Amino acid sequence: VVYPELTQANQSGLVEALGNENGWVRDTAARLLREQGPAAPLAALAELAENENAKAHGRIAALQTLQALGAAEDSTLVAGAQSADPVVRKIALRVISERDNHGKALDLEMVRARINDEDPRARLNALLALATCDINQEVAAEVVSIWPGLADKHLQSAVVGVAAGNPLMFVDAAFSASDSARFASLAPHLVRLVANKQDAALAAKLINVISQEPASSDALKQAALETLA
Repeated sequence: VVYPELTQANQSGLVEALGNENGWVRDTAARLLREQGPAAPLAALAELAENENAKAHGRIAALQTLQALGAAEDSTLVAGAQSADPVVRKIALRVISERDNHGKALDLEMVRARINDEDPRARLNALLALATCDINQEVAAEVVSIWPGLADKHLQSAVVGVAAGNPLMFVDAAFSASDSARFASLAPHLVRLVANKQDAALAAKLINVISQEPASSDALKQAALETLA
């Protein structure tokens, strides 16, 4: 097999080599692009990463190169997270999860799609990414809604990780959901998150929330109160 002479390749040639079937060629091209630092062809890399018609391994190599250069733009990552290819989605979501996403607006439809992704790893990475974001009540409700269908411990743990930033919001979301008894197994995790914060005022708010819930929520209330006991 004859490999391209990458050390003599121009920037276009290196970006093209990211789509090569041979892993050594891809890795070498990526390394040479990383070594260019700020002079690397960022626009061309983003174009490849976002190209739904490009080979998955080329898109992934472009995404990872942009990440290494600290130049992965939100629009590029969103495009990857919405890709029809589950491997591209998984990698894009992993890159997102490794960033600080506080202060960035969340697209509720995209959140809903990814936390219900048919690919388990993409789903996990989506939840890990949410743990780095500012969560509002709508997003909390979406995350809580998937709990009853989760059998995988890693996914369950990831949901708890998302709730860790504002567990009281997730308690409220669980009680507000239809048939709240389905979330009885989530309640102990949420209560422990509140307890771990060692905040008396927050604990008081939790007790107040639980006490005001109607009788229809008795199963969830009992699970929460038993954890507090």
